[in-house]
Amino acid sequence: MQTETKKRPTALEMERRRQGFTLALLASKVGTSVSVLSGIESRRALPTFAMQERIATALQLSRDQLFGATPERIDY
Repeated sequence: MQTETKKRPTALEMERRRQGFTLALLASKVGTSVSVLSGIESRRALPTFAMQERIATALQLSRDQLFGATPERIDY
């Protein structure tokens, strides 16, 4: 029996959903495609600094709030 493992959503996905944006609406506000944004949300793609800024601006947050270091990303 195969068990599906669900990854924890990214801060981007949680914030997008919290603000009521669909992928299509946020992609339109950011000026990118749904597939690019979906890839970033699902961790299949790494956004450039400029893309991070555009996404954060569209969500009215700082880049660090969405993409900044978190305890699980820091090597102690």
